[in-house]
Amino acid sequence: MGQSPNLQSNPAAIVGLVAGIAAVVASVFFSIVIGGVLALVAWLAGSYGIQQAKKGLGGKAIAIAGMVLGGISIALNIIVPNLLD
Repeated sequence: MGQSPNLQSNPAAIVGLVAGIAAVVASVFFSIVIGGVLALVAWLAGSYGIQQAKKGLGGKAIAIAGMVLGGISIALNIIVPNLLD
């Protein structure tokens, strides 16, 4: 049987993804402040995760997903309050 390749995890990418998911949930259901802070964390961690992926760690797609979710959260922070007026 073949051996699987030695894949190293990328903690920054995982943090970015988790923060991005939490940011979207917080932006919709809780507070735009919490959502905004989590979106910033998602963006920064995702950016760092991409840098780490270029150095040989995996997780580039996960890091990008976290950044995209952070951007969606920021958009929701702008759109949702204006819909409630």
